[in-house]
Amino acid sequence: MRLFEKRRYGRMLRIFLSFERRLTQEQWGWATAAATAIYICGCYLCLSLAIRQGEIASRVNFSLWLVVWSTAFSYVITALCAQRLADSGQPVWLCATVAVPGFLLVLGFAFDFVAEMPVLGPILIAYLGVRPLPVLVACATSKSA
Repeated sequence: MRLFEKRRYGRMLRIFLSFERRLTQEQWGWATAAATAIYICGCYLCLSLAIRQGEIASRVNFSLWLVVWSTAFSYVITALCAQRLADSGQPVWLCATVAVPGFLLVLGFAFDFVAEMPVLGPILIAYLGVRPLPVLVACATSKSA
């Protein structure tokens, strides 16, 4: 029984962390939904911990834990998109349109660019948030090759 459980968890980790595997449309949808739910729960925990420690006053200051958590989420979503793109026969380099905006958003929040640029900050957040949408739509709608 324990050997079966170890194999199952190993397979789950390969789905979320590996660039070598291929994912079907249904597997990609479930994995992306699970990763997003885990990310939202983690953000809630990071922010509630920051509120309890008194780090948040008038505006939200993203803690180091939230930056690390967001970086890990960006990596997982990039890996899932790369696997899905490989399965659907599309160029895998398109997953860079998910990784680069995610990395820039995390970097921007780490340096608090919204407070530094009150007009340009929200525009950059909107642009970087919308940038990976074509790849996510392609992953969700394209059939397996």
